[in-house]
Amino acid sequence: MNLNSLPKEVLLKIFSYLNITEKIYLKRVCRFWNELIFEQIKHISFVSPEFEQRISLLEPNIIIAQRLDEVHRIMSENNFTNLKSVDLIDINATQGDISLLDLSETLKDIVSLRYVCDAWVNQENITRLICRMSKLEKLSCWFIPPDDQNELATFLLKNNSIVNCLSAECIEYERIRAPMDSLSKNWKELRLIATSCLCKFGRSDVSFDLLQKLSLFTCPKMIKSGSLSNLLNNGQLKQLSLTIHWRCCERKKTNLSLPQLHSETLEVLCIDTWKNYILDNTLDIIQHLRNLKVLDMRAKRFTDGCVDLLTNNCRVLQYLRIDDGEITDNSITSLLNLPRLEVLLLIGKNEVTVGAMNDFIEKAQSLRVLSCSLQVVEAFISRANQVRNYFHIGFFPESELPQVIPKNLYLSRKYKDYGIPDNVIWEHLFNFRDVIDNDNGYFDWKRIRRSQLNRFCD
Repeated sequence: MNLNSLPKEVLLKIFSYLNITEKIYLKRVCRFWNELIFEQIKHISFVSPEFEQRISLLEPNIIIAQRLDEVHRIMSENNFTNLKSVDLIDINATQGDISLLDLSETLKDIVSLRYVCDAWVNQENITRLICRMSKLEKLSCWFIPPDDQNELATFLLKNNSIVNCLSAECIEYERIRAPMDSLSKNWKELRLIATSCLCKFGRSDVSFDLLQKLSLFTCPKMIKSGSLSNLLNNGQLKQLSLTIHWRCCERKKTNLSLPQLHSETLEVLCIDTWKNYILDNTLDIIQHLRNLKVLDMRAKRFTDGCVDLLTNNCRVLQYLRIDDGEITDNSITSLLNLPRLEVLLLIGKNEVTVGAMNDFIEKAQSLRVLSCSLQVVEAFISRANQVRNYFHIGFFPESELPQVIPKNLYLSRKYKDYGIPDNVIWEHLFNFRDVIDNDNGYFDWKRIRRSQLNRFCD
């Protein structure tokens, strides 16, 4: 078939099924393809081969690139007129003839930049690149060399449109205290991973008036200090991801209590702890979060009483993960009282029987993703056949999965977990068009072809 003979609307349909690498390649054989690239591509993620396995293959805008010169060549050869967002994820900036600063011309009109790298690699030009991006509104940067931090803070202060600065091991808070204090009131999203400086960061006078998303990798010392109270109770928080680890504290068994969360806005709560750390008040937290939609409380061993409390207080819950819980059939029956529950992940051991799970699969109103250790694959296939307007995903330990399954069902024996999500996954999980924060994605999507899903969803 000659692509040039097809109507433009047909080409647009084909275009929507392809990933960005295929789109760029096909411009050689179709005279309309360049125009489509100019108009349609607004986001590109350049990802190293080593990082590829952690990125969802449902993301259509991934280009595998080992070095910066490959990024520069692709950006120079393709005039992406409407490109607004670029990710540079684990790209080697120390090999080849191109530096980060050489990308400034092709990235000058970018509105959103996400930069992920190894903190120990020389990235001396990243701040200079950022400071040349005059239209930048969103910045996610995992590492800024210490000598460049004041320069970055000064740039951010001059560009009030930047409301999102994510830092991993980048900001030594005490070195640029005054500028960052001024900026923090406008931040909507904050991600802190370096526990070595979090104890200093958590000063009570820091204010995050507009903060909506918080991802924190912290230590017992900061929890006990009470420094989290100001971060967690700003009144606007929608997403909270909290990991408590021992990196800068003792590893002995420790009981911890989190600040009380009385929030009408919080929709995502994910809490994980090291095995020796025990949270005493997790149930008290749940009962005050009536608008919660996503709950991943792997720090807590759920019992039937926990599930009852959850179903009575979090009626709009859509995503639930339970790790090694002591739940029984009573809990599974209780979960039927959550009419919007779409994702149920039962990880590890529990006391649920096959009969109770089969009954849940049959009666759950909104169930679309299920992971459990029971032999219930036939019941899930039956559900997929009955509810054909939804795509279903199941993870079951069957020795041999059926060869013939419905087109709206994906089955796997292997459940792959990359960690706690930092973005609102549930909003995008089932349209398969705009899955976000894929490097922290929950499922092994590798066998799922985006084109197949698009054809089904259409």
